[in-house]
Amino acid sequence: MSKSLGNVISPEDVIYGAPLSQLEEGLKEAHRKGLLSNNELKTSLSGQKKLFPTGIPECGVDALRFTLCSQAIQGLLCSVLTLLASDSRSSSNMIDLRLTLHYTTLH
Repeated sequence: MSKSLGNVISPEDVIYGAPLSQLEEGLKEAHRKGLLSNNELKTSLSGQKKLFPTGIPECGVDALRFTLCSQAIQGLLCSVLTLLASDSRSSSNMIDLRLTLHYTTLH
């Protein structure tokens, strides 16, 4: 993973979601601060458009934690990680609903 390839993302972007325009603005800000060269900015922007064509969907903190704990994340692509986190969000919502149902049934 490399910032210059545009495949390093902020955990906040996975938790709260981020449209592609917000991701691009983050790269442009890094360029303005001197963290990315012109070449790296160009490569990063095209990399983000390829990995996240519509941005990153909101997944939530629990889904991100679950995904990070359940995966051997070394070498795992960000796009795959965000898809897994999105799936984890659905799973955690189902678990929460089932626990709520069982709790209300018992009381």
